[in-house]
Amino acid sequence: MFIKSSVLPIEDVYSMGCQLQLPWFQRAYAWDEMHVGRLVHDLIEAMSGPRQRYSLGHMTLARPVGAPEASIIDGYQRSISLTILFALLRDIIAEGPVADRLHSLIEGGSGDVRLLPQPVIAPFFRSFVQERGGSLRDPGGDLMDCSPSERNILANRDHMRNKLRDGVPEKDEMEALALFLFRKCVLILDEIEDEEEARDLLRREEETGLSPHSSELAKVTLLTPIPDHEQEEAAGLFEGVQTQLPADDVSNVLSHIRLLKTRKRSSRAVESDLIQHFKMHKSGLPFLRNELLPRAAAMVQLNRREVGRGKAREQIKRSLDMLYRIDHQMWVPAALDWLDVMGANHPETPLFFARLDRLTYMMKIASVDPTDQETRFIKVLEAIDAKGPVDDMVPLQIDKRLLAVALENLRSRTFYAKRFHSLVLRRISLHIDPDLDPGPVDGDRVTVEHVLPRKPEAGMQWRRDFPGEDVANYCNRIGNLAFLSLEENNIAGNSDFIIKSLLLANAGGRFVLSARAGHEQKWTRDTIMRRGEEMISILLEPWQLKP
Repeated sequence: MFIKSSVLPIEDVYSMGCQLQLPWFQRAYAWDEMHVGRLVHDLIEAMSGPRQRYSLGHMTLARPVGAPEASIIDGYQRSISLTILFALLRDIIAEGPVADRLHSLIEGGSGDVRLLPQPVIAPFFRSFVQERGGSLRDPGGDLMDCSPSERNILANRDHMRNKLRDGVPEKDEMEALALFLFRKCVLILDEIEDEEEARDLLRREEETGLSPHSSELAKVTLLTPIPDHEQEEAAGLFEGVQTQLPADDVSNVLSHIRLLKTRKRSSRAVESDLIQHFKMHKSGLPFLRNELLPRAAAMVQLNRREVGRGKAREQIKRSLDMLYRIDHQMWVPAALDWLDVMGANHPETPLFFARLDRLTYMMKIASVDPTDQETRFIKVLEAIDAKGPVDDMVPLQIDKRLLAVALENLRSRTFYAKRFHSLVLRRISLHIDPDLDPGPVDGDRVTVEHVLPRKPEAGMQWRRDFPGEDVANYCNRIGNLAFLSLEENNIAGNSDFIIKSLLLANAGGRFVLSARAGHEQKWTRDTIMRRGEEMISILLEPWQLKP
């Protein structure tokens, strides 16, 4: 049973006199840049607002009365991310009472850490986050030697650091954010005495809870306030949409409609905003007929790549094929708005989708936060409404800063660790030969091959050509990567280049990147860097961008 449920300042939670630990059944740390970027963005935004307190969500602990440890049953991902945030603020501020106060949320007076993650990542987390100065420390070596969770920690840590330096660049602003965390940020804390009981409760919620994003729940929520005499027709119209689109797309279309109408981000439930905006308690049929049905029909067009006619349709299809490979489809409202305002057969529709494709990929490669992406796409909506020429739409253009950050990521020595690396390699392949799509990197038919192996054995030619730290500095760069099947990858192994080049060349009938690599005369540091610049140029040229 619950010991208590309370709303506590975050400082009280992290200094409550017990060590927060992870029970064995918790999954690995899986938050990515999208999650932590939104966390930092929302905190900075909330700090400048009028709120008396800001909720950071729920945390459920299992803690026997008086015990020195508490197990985090729910809220682990957020807890790890908040600890990284405390450490970054502490290390950037560096010294003084605020830095000391932040460190007290990470380490208690006895020297024990406040948050103890799973044993497998605990030493790494302590070295590169919890120790003073750790959040600014580079582990060095080959990043791929780190576990996925450790790479997540580093990627999220560095992304949050960049967000902080962009959003609160001065020391006094950093200190103000820390004080905002101390004084106004709260967690809704539930404490349960028995860990097994807490685990069973969590499992029951997961097994029996209805997803708030399901189209069925959205249907019930939207149709309930509609006047009784409209209910039957309204249900039929909504069910017609459900027959056209998958459940996730129904929920997504509702979210897109809200953004198209309000032109702003919202943390409220989508259905509540729609009910209020369209006054559905008075009549829901106008919303269903004039908003949901046409948007759903346009979504079907996009899904089927059936936008425009003739040659224009083929051009638009190529852009849509690329866009649909992006995980988070924030571009969809802009596509829906163009189809509504300008029409599928407008002469500039192919150009619009090409520019939308370019912007979406450049923001992906530059690791732009979802919140900033949403803001950018809202500006695209405003540009569409102005009905000017596509190439005069400023939000669709690639500014120097966005290009610079994207180039930095493309040229990074850890390019292979970027979540978008396979998307970029596949796109480069298609730019070289549109008829030779390698397909998605599925780990079987298509794998990423490191020409310079990540771990060549001592005595091999690789070790002579790449001495010391050179293997770690060059093996994960874009210029060292190609495609092979899993079988070919296993055969290639750590072979010297004279052998591996034959395998790469033989795979050239399917993988153009491999053909190009296989025809190199030798594989050196200069080869990797030159090839990398060539690949980046191939990627950017169709976008009319230059490195």
